[in-house]
Amino acid sequence: MDAVPTKDKLVVALIDTLRSRLGSDAFRVVDHWPDDPMAVGFASPQDPGVLAYVSITPGADEPYFVSLELPPDDEWADHPYMPGDERNECALDELVAMIAGHMRKVRPDKSVERARES
Repeated sequence: MDAVPTKDKLVVALIDTLRSRLGSDAFRVVDHWPDDPMAVGFASPQDPGVLAYVSITPGADEPYFVSLELPPDDEWADHPYMPGDERNECALDELVAMIAGHMRKVRPDKSVERARES
């Protein structure tokens, strides 16, 4: 998703910042929350089940709520995702680092490169 016409300018600025710092190929922007102008998701290009959901609360001491999700596995196999870490981050640098680290959590058996080898 390149265009985000229904999203608040703070969300658009966050997307631009992530693209600038991590590169435009480091993640895919997904919008499972079209009615929430302050929420957006960032998925791994290798495995869309590796998702970071971000919601922004302007003016809050900790404006970024982050929920890190993983593909369902083990006891979570019957669920749409497996919950990972959840927390508020007040600093943009911390948010960028969390998302960058989470995008690297692709299981080897789910990567695009492995699928191409098959």
